[in-house]
Amino acid sequence: MYRIGHGFDVHPFKKGRKLFLGGVEFESELGLDGHSDADVILHAVMDAILGALGERDIGHHFPPSDEKYKNISSRKLLKIVATMLEESEYEIGNIDVTVHAEKPKIARKITEMRGNIADDLGCAIERINIKATTWEGLGYVGRGEGIAADALALLKRRSENDDDDFQNIKLSKAKRKSKSPAESREKEELLDFDEPIEKRVKTKGAVVIYTDGASKGNPGPAGAGAVIMDKDGNVISEISMFLGNMTNNQAEYQALILALKEVAGLRPERLIIKSDSQLMVRQLSGEYKVKDMDLFALFNLVQRQLKMIQSWEIEHISREENKHADRLANDAIK
Repeated sequence: MYRIGHGFDVHPFKKGRKLFLGGVEFESELGLDGHSDADVILHAVMDAILGALGERDIGHHFPPSDEKYKNISSRKLLKIVATMLEESEYEIGNIDVTVHAEKPKIARKITEMRGNIADDLGCAIERINIKATTWEGLGYVGRGEGIAADALALLKRRSENDDDDFQNIKLSKAKRKSKSPAESREKEELLDFDEPIEKRVKTKGAVVIYTDGASKGNPGPAGAGAVIMDKDGNVISEISMFLGNMTNNQAEYQALILALKEVAGLRPERLIIKSDSQLMVRQLSGEYKVKDMDLFALFNLVQRQLKMIQSWEIEHISREENKHADRLANDAIK
């Protein structure tokens, strides 16, 4: 089953503003005026995806009256839309963008822009197309007063057997030879959404995970550590992974995401999560709201992963109790 959405956005030029298109900053004396960074390409893409999902538009989800979105990077907003897509039963089929502008010339930046969108949406770069046209001197675009963009998004229902998509993602990233966390992130494919949750249980009893994230510099070089144990305290697996540059809070969430991805294959009857990050524990417990936009996207991904667990709980522990996961996280940075 397929769904199609269309998005359109336009912003006028303004002196003193930076010019962002497709998440790429262009050298220009004029930027686009708007409440956020006014990236017309990403705004059109978001509206196209939201339209296909039947989720209204970006003005509804990120209202210009809300000061927390003032000058915010549109890539942060796109990542939030990506989590909404992940929570649905659809994934990107392809996206086609047309940029309407007399200036700047964007041809040399198209690959980078496509890569940004593919990274944020977790799809292969081949599924993203960007092209440009001028208005031959006609209208507000032709007079050089601003830039417009429209996008079409085709979404398709997820298929567990769609192995070609995984290969396309890996090949795409290999061609671009990037080592960022976004590039190395694999597509989340957890469990069968159509099976009753009782039938998903594979491991009887409880599975316990200890997770920790570490960052030198905050933000700075970061690592994730996790220990997964069975109900008798036997170690099932360990995780120690370098994450690139990020904050300590982001590393804490990334460590949990990696651990939950590992646990998904076990399909435990009950999951106990132990972490020394009081912020993350309280956010996932519903005691704190997630105000940081970068953490919000990670929080949503964790929530989606936890939906696949029959029963779970999260507990705050001391650093001393979490020293095994702490060591794995710090080893990843060395």
